[in-house]
Amino acid sequence: MSNKSIPNVELTVQYLTLDNDAKGATATSRKQGYKDYYFEAEYTNKYNRFNYGIAANYLYTDWEEYDAAKMYGVKVNLGYENFKTYVAYSSISDDDGNKGVKAGLGGGAQPNYIKGRQVKVGTFSSDTSGYSIDANYNFKQFNLLTGARYTKLDVNSAASNRDDQKITDFYASYKFTGALKGLEFDALYTILSGEFTDANKGEELWFKANYKF
Repeated sequence: MSNKSIPNVELTVQYLTLDNDAKGATATSRKQGYKDYYFEAEYTNKYNRFNYGIAANYLYTDWEEYDAAKMYGVKVNLGYENFKTYVAYSSISDDDGNKGVKAGLGGGAQPNYIKGRQVKVGTFSSDTSGYSIDANYNFKQFNLLTGARYTKLDVNSAASNRDDQKITDFYASYKFTGALKGLEFDALYTILSGEFTDANKGEELWFKANYKF
């Protein structure tokens, strides 16, 4: 639920509940019940050619079988005409069950401000903190957006094998016009550099095409 009754301010409240699965194949899969409480406040404004904003969010996951966990974050935006940047920080509490917070249901449920464009390793693990820095420029005359993002995650949970993660993204997006209006093409090059294991190291190249009717 979102509310925009206050000028330049958007307030968001979400609630989600999921019961344990008595028919789960394993003991772990049967103990996944939780309740999510999510709150977010965002302020945006403009001054001449500058645009700026600040946002804060809070997620509380009340597990049925494990200790509760919480996440809080803050994000600051600053831009000038077609150039935009943001800096964000978040932290997730430590809990004995090492379950961390639950993002919600569906692939689009990603309320953490700290994340890569495609890779989201560790962003909901217990006892994790980190930051993201993003800068992009919109070449409107060419319908082309280009940018870069750097994300650093300090994952201290024992269940995550202390796999700290660095994610560097270079991305571009092109929107077609004319007969192909509605078609958008995305390209992403990602560099992964896990500090404690080799599981999350490497490079990835992504191409995506979307069409909006």
